[in-house]
Amino acid sequence: MARRLNVTITPVLDSTSPGDVDYGNIVNGTPTGILQYVYNDTVDTIAMTYGNDGHLDSHFTLTTSMFYKSDTNWMDVAWRMLRLQLLQPQTCESGLIAGKLSIIIFSLAQCAVIMGIMSSYLFSNLIKPPNPIAFCNIQEMVVGVMKNDVHIVEISDFRVKNALIQAGALEGIDMEEVFKYNPIRIASNISDALEKLHEKGSVMDDDEFLYRAIRHCDVVMNDDAIQPGYSSFVFRKNHPLLPQVNRILSEEKLEIRRIWVKYMVRYKERLNCETEPPQSTGNIFQDLLPILDLRLLPFA
Repeated sequence: MARRLNVTITPVLDSTSPGDVDYGNIVNGTPTGILQYVYNDTVDTIAMTYGNDGHLDSHFTLTTSMFYKSDTNWMDVAWRMLRLQLLQPQTCESGLIAGKLSIIIFSLAQCAVIMGIMSSYLFSNLIKPPNPIAFCNIQEMVVGVMKNDVHIVEISDFRVKNALIQAGALEGIDMEEVFKYNPIRIASNISDALEKLHEKGSVMDDDEFLYRAIRHCDVVMNDDAIQPGYSSFVFRKNHPLLPQVNRILSEEKLEIRRIWVKYMVRYKERLNCETEPPQSTGNIFQDLLPILDLRLLPFA
């Protein structure tokens, strides 16, 4: 963005350690946390995005939404994968019978390989243990919150509250009444949220939270319960660079998406949980107890 705008970025570093940053909100008509930097004109924007659900519109202007997730029919995806594997055009253009036969034989062999992979995938899903998470989508999540079986731990209540209220309305559930006896647990920072996570519940994650939580072997991730929303950069009202920034975000959407997937999505797949080594007590059974407890915790 700076290259396209031909500007130089001067970073302003917050002294708070990563994971303990107060992302900010609008409280009693006043921005809090790091949003104050933008509101007080200390910085032009923040090196992170905020959910674009309207809660900041009174004090800030948000850029074009980004980090979207497009919905694609799985049949279309499967067909494109099949065509890619076959490496074939729509019709057999060979003028020789032998050429056409070789194309058909090669196609059948490729189909056999693909069907074998798909059957193995289906079989592995049939024999895998049950999902330790009590819900698979936001509708089931809302019902769990209503029954007091699921507790929500959050750093800022606006990130998940609106989504739950909208989903509850579709299910005929007044989530405002539900929140009176099963409120969203608000944590002061990510470390505090991870401590509260030891209650059964659900946590809406951001990227920093995800990287911290994934290293806890007793944390189970579910990316499908609530679909990713739109997010935007935050600028103060009437910022002069905002029109150019929006234009660049639209023109460079594919490049931004590629970088985001490379450094955020794929990096997550390489993270592993870390366990503390067992204490040496001279008794093998006592040494094994912490490990056994850790492995069983997700299924409790």
